Amino acid sequence: MKESVFQKVKAILFGHAAGDAVGGPVQSEGREVRDRFPVTDMTAFDDPHLPKGAWSDDTSLSLCAMDALTKYGLNFDKVMENFRDWLYKNKFTASAVTFDVGETCRRAILRSRPKFAEGCGCCGEKENGNGSLIRIYPFSLYLYYSDFPLDGKIACVHRASALTHAHPRSRIGCGIYSFVLWELLEHPARQGIRDGLKKAERYYRGEPELKPYRRLFEEIETLSREQIKSSGYVVDTLEASVWCVLTTDNYRDCILKAVNLGSDTDSVGAVTGSLAGLIYGYDGIPETWRRSLCRKEYLEKIGHDFCDVLCGPTPREEYQMLKNGGRRTGLYGFFFLFDRDRENNRMAWKILCPGIPPFCWHKTEECPIDDPDEKVVIFQYQQKLLCDTAINGLALTTARNYRKFLNSVPDKSSEARKIAPLWDYTAIYRMPGFPDFREARNYLIKTFGLKEENVAEWSGDEEQKYDLGILQW
Repeated sequence: MKESVFQKVKAILFGHAAGDAVGGPVQSEGREVRDRFPVTDMTAFDDPHLPKGAWSDDTSLSLCAMDALTKYGLNFDKVMENFRDWLYKNKFTASAVTFDVGETCRRAILRSRPKFAEGCGCCGEKENGNGSLIRIYPFSLYLYYSDFPLDGKIACVHRASALTHAHPRSRIGCGIYSFVLWELLEHPARQGIRDGLKKAERYYRGEPELKPYRRLFEEIETLSREQIKSSGYVVDTLEASVWCVLTTDNYRDCILKAVNLGSDTDSVGAVTGSLAGLIYGYDGIPETWRRSLCRKEYLEKIGHDFCDVLCGPTPREEYQMLKNGGRRTGLYGFFFLFDRDRENNRMAWKILCPGIPPFCWHKTEECPIDDPDEKVVIFQYQQKLLCDTAINGLALTTARNYRKFLNSVPDKSSEARKIAPLWDYTAIYRMPGFPDFREARNYLIKTFGLKEENVAEWSGDEEQKYDLGILQW
């Protein structure tokens, strides 16, 4: 088993890095330039500090994630620590030079602090670059071999994206990619991409931010080259990568087709390369490209070490450890959700909730709700601190996320202090300054144009709450 896993990891890692290195030297050059001077091989950079075979931020950030997952498991603080080392200290680079840093990634890394990695990602609609998609495959691989249920895997993929790119569109893009990669791990052929896309469409059905990805599910293989964009926008990058893989039959042609689309050539090449590498295998990558890659021995070693972890017990114990209240990786804080006992007019504590605590949630001002048909739920929480102090407040989340949370709450006849592990913190937004539900609801209706009937309050009725009656619009 281990050798089989290693071959898959190596194929994805080298496929990703080689696509990055082929596209890097012509980064940002338009399609008209590529039409006149097409790329036919891996070439050198104009910069003397960047030799032939150098990879960019796409591979560096992926290596940051792979190193942290290998050493610490699902510890996002360690991932962000590696991001800082990459940005400030030139670690995880091809030639001791950090270059081609995306602005959204830079801002998120600059905002981060030790032990406060999460909650730093950018939430704006205009901050949907491909900076999380280009580095998501180590998380997807780790979660594939973990014992998390599907909802938990997707929640972790969203959290990994949100380290830098927290808008739902970016998170869903990483989720779609993960579904495709998971299917290819089972069935390494182009049909695996089609099957992965079908599963992603079913999973995200009803999510407003799935709409920008419509072409992926309906017509991607039928599109012409002129209809494919290759910008740094996350939707464009994912579309271009899938299109290139589905319309070629070998790794080399696939990467050259991706790079000759122009614009964000290194990122499109890298994402395309990770998928094509898995389909055609390590030996399917041209030997001259593999041999030309900078620090290829390092790439092989970090892939081998990562494979050792994937084949060991650590990923398979993550979810069980969470259920048992373990905190080995430092992933989880604890807070309470509560609602009103309406008959006695008092606040009644209901559930101890593990997960990312409220200080890491986004603020409402950053909330990217722009669909009047979006259904949201407002709830109340309290985070217990030391010295018997606490932080109280209102927050909102999507009805879909809230439904998942309530589905994971234990039956009301069982002990209340049970774990509810599938909460996706990246879909939660704090509402500071609102004393009650009515004011919060009015703010959402006025600011985001939501329909009044689509804004629900966590019901104080036990039977309604656990039957999800309040969410059955």
